[in-house]
This record gives sequence, C-alpha cells and structure tokens, in this order.
Amino acid sequence: RILKKTKTITPKDFSVLIKQIQGTPEEEIINHMILRSLKQAKYSPINVGHFGLASESYTHFTSPIRRYPDLVVHRILREVLTKKHLGDKRIKDLESLLPDIAFHSSRMERQADEAERAVLSAMRVWFMRDKVGEEFEGKVVSVTPYGLKIRLKDYYVEGFLHVSFMTDDFYQYDEKSRSLYGIHKKKRYTVGKEVRVRIDKVDMEEREIVLGI
Repeated sequence: RILKKTKTITPKDFSVLIKQIQGTPEEEIINHMILRSLKQAKYSPINVGHFGLASESYTHFTSPIRRYPDLVVHRILREVLTKKHLGDKRIKDLESLLPDIAFHSSRMERQADEAERAVLSAMRVWFMRDKVGEEFEGKVVSVTPYGLKIRLKDYYVEGFLHVSFMTDDFYQYDEKSRSLYGIHKKKRYTVGKEVRVRIDKVDMEEREIVLGI
C-alpha cells in the first residue's frame, strides 16, 4: 500500500502518490480517482483553507463569473474596494446572509452534478446501443465482490462485468487487496488491469452496459 489507512492524509501525500504511480498501469485510473475526490466544493462563509492547494487562507472566484458564489464574492470585493471599509451593520448583514447562500449554493451544485452525470450516462448508453457483440480493450476501474467495472479504451464508457460471467475460473473477492482472484488459475483482477471484453447487453432504461469475456 502506498498510503497507510491509519495516517492522516496531507496534500504532500497526494504529490508523493502521483509521482510513485507515474508510468504504472494504474496511473490513469488513480489520477482520475484523485481528481474526483477533490472536485466537490462545499461553500462556507468560514475560511477553512484549501486542502488541495495546502493553503490556510483561501477564497475562490472566477472571471468571467460562472457560478452564483463567484458573483457573491465579486460583489463583496467591489464593495470593499469602493468603500474601503464596511460598517458593523453591513458586516452583521453579511454574516446573517452568507451561511444560507453558501448552503443553497452547495446544494444546487450537487443537484447540477447529479443531473450532468445522469445525462452523460444516458448519452453513453445511447452511443453504445448498436455495438452489442463487439469486443473492446478496457481497463478495470473498480473491483467489487460482484464483479468489475471496466472503462473501454476506445470510448470513455464504463460497463460492468459480473463475476458470474467470468467463467474461466471461480473467482473470490480479496478485501485486503480489493481484487478478484481465481482459486484454480490464480489469475487476479485489480484496478488498472487491462482486459478484453465484449458488449453483451445495453439496457437503455437502466442505463447499464453489461459486459462479457
């Protein structure tokens, strides 16, 4: 293991991890997992810093403005720069308003992300609907006791290979290494392993792509 479970993870640990996985089969998958883990924003009127940037003092706004929280920060900055000083009443007003704005913005962003994922999932399934029976090279992106989630190399599309379809051996799940291994042939499937799969079924209603080998 690269990072110990008992250790408090710091930004430096991510930097070390990224360097250690360079050139390995797992590099692309782990980089994607790191980005996803850092992506979600939670807006707050309290300055809690920024983990990824290892900064103890942080605020975020974009130009041009893309989100309502950006607009809020722009307005406050403009007010401070124009007036040079905010009165006690104005500060109290902001302290009263900002928690609700932050909470609402965080919730709306979660909903927008969920909607985006749902649309992308539907589009990917629709794109693969006429490829049943075709074979593709892919990489394992997730391992569960029930099977493997595999991302196809030719397309940014993920499908699921159920363990019952892995008929070349009897596979068991190793929780410690988070892998599936065959008890007879000793073949092991871990995150990053390359595998050739077949599109067995595309379920438009469930938005699922079922794989076989």
